[in-house]
Amino acid sequence: MASLTAWHTEVQRTLDSALPTQFGPADHLPTEGGSVAQCCVLWPTAGTEQSRNGAPVHQRTDSVIAVFVGPTVLDALAAVGKGRKALEGARLTASTPMGGRVREGGFTGAQPTPEPGTDPVRVSLSIQFDAISKEPR
Repeated sequence: MASLTAWHTEVQRTLDSALPTQFGPADHLPTEGGSVAQCCVLWPTAGTEQSRNGAPVHQRTDSVIAVFVGPTVLDALAAVGKGRKALEGARLTASTPMGGRVREGGFTGAQPTPEPGTDPVRVSLSIQFDAISKEPR
């Protein structure tokens, strides 16, 4: 079985094709014209492993929190749209050979929110993405 970080790196590469993406904490985000550019900051999770005694299949759920960022509410929402388009339904095979399709796991913030104390000003929205993969034991 591949390392946990292999799946997260594959998520980053997939998102990076749509907008600049880096792992948190992100001290320096890309800027355009003095404002923060649309981008994504990834916060990996440990995911979960499940095996039942005697079951012929091992199940793994990989997860990541994606924080989509922009200079305004509309820019943050546009970044979400780019991220969803890149990730939703993608089959990532870094953690298991058959891979699992990425799906949106839920919101951790239902609307874009200004981040306090940031310069330049930035607005962000967090979404969890998951992929469930199964492999024979």
